[in-house]
This record gives sequence, structure tokens and C-alpha cells, in this order.
Amino acid sequence: LALTAIVISFGVLAFLLALAYRSWVLHREDEVEDDVEDRRIARLHQRERERRAGGEPGAGDEAEAATGRRR
Repeated sequence: LALTAIVISFGVLAFLLALAYRSWVLHREDEVEDDVEDRRIARLHQRERERRAGGEPGAGDEAEAATGRRR
């Protein structure tokens, strides 16, 4: 009977450790910091806001208007 209790305890412990490991894997920081697509979308939103606000150019737009090319 004691051996059965040890085996069951070991099984429960292994199960809890597996749950803890899975939780740790799923909740680690999984964010890409320098995502090119996110920066492109942010630029597009900024340009759209500027256009809706009356076309007030930002610093990059002034340089583009003066030189005729984009950075």
C-alpha cells in the first residue's frame, strides 16, 4: 500500500511539473522588438493622421518635399 502511495505521488508531481513547464513556455515574452512590418504600419497610420489633420507635414515630409525623394 505504501508503494502505491509513492507511485501515485510521483505521478501527481510529474503532472504538476509538466503543467508548470507548459505555463512557463506559453507565458514567456514572445514579442519581436524590431518588427519591420509593425514600423511600416505605424508610419502609414502617422501619414494618414497628418493627412486628415490638414496635411501638416512632419520633419520627414519636409525633407521629402525639398529633395523630391524619400529616405
